[in-house]
Amino acid sequence: MKMAKTFLERAFELARSGQCASFKDLRRTLKAERYLASEIDQLKGLSLRRQLLDPWLSIRVLESYRSGQKKPPSHVGETAALLWCD
Repeated sequence: MKMAKTFLERAFELARSGQCASFKDLRRTLKAERYLASEIDQLKGLSLRRQLLDPWLSIRVLESYRSGQKKPPSHVGETAALLWCD
């Protein structure tokens, strides 16, 4: 029998996958996957948001390299701040 992923495992998996374009999308996806509202509320913490943002930014930088750009776009940090805010 396969064990279900914990809320945090799934949140980090989604952040690393790049499936969610924003923090709001991440919360919406977790809710649709029937994680508890009390768990999803943990995403309001700044420390956890920063930890989730790191893998998400890594994906964006890799995508920029794969698209042929010589260096990551300078606006990645600004974009991340905007996209991952409520």
